[in-house]
Amino acid sequence: MDNEDNYDVPSFVAFCEMLIKMAFTITFCPFEKDDFWTASLVQLEKNNPQAVLWWNLQCYAGGVNNDPKTWAGYIQTALPGFNIDRYILASDWTRFWDTNQQFWNGDCPANMQSWLASFKGDGDSCIGGAFIWTMDQIFIFANSSQQHPGSGCDSSGGSQTAYVNAMLGLKPSGITVREKSLDMKSSRRMHE
Repeated sequence: MDNEDNYDVPSFVAFCEMLIKMAFTITFCPFEKDDFWTASLVQLEKNNPQAVLWWNLQCYAGGVNNDPKTWAGYIQTALPGFNIDRYILASDWTRFWDTNQQFWNGDCPANMQSWLASFKGDGDSCIGGAFIWTMDQIFIFANSSQQHPGSGCDSSGGSQTAYVNAMLGLKPSGITVREKSLDMKSSRRMHE
């Protein structure tokens, strides 16, 4: 759930509950308004424990100052005892030609790897991995870089493989992306 303009907890929670009743899985994708996101999580936990599978924390653009540990602290303050182990995915955005601003924006794979690595350290058990915004930018990178030379990316460019490798540095040891997905789905099924 990526909500960036109407921060109304009751209507947001009602929408989430409707999706849950339809058997959708839910993740949150915050970049600001920690009070809104934690209040929504608290409300959903009352009737739908573990319905929000994880948080995709935006750590790029408007969320560039976000830190997963800080957001884990917000969750723990709102829901003492809530298991935040591997609950938050840190993020970055891929390199793209910004048609509105007419310049390159986002990060090349090497920069992304450095950025995501900055979140990893002692006591960061809240970090469950990484996500990138957005896949379609990776698919159109080659075409964009031909039309607008000077992307700043090295010879690996903006390939899918280069971005996957950039994210792997933040993957918790002992878990694969597929295992994380399956683990979360089985957790959801136990509460239906």
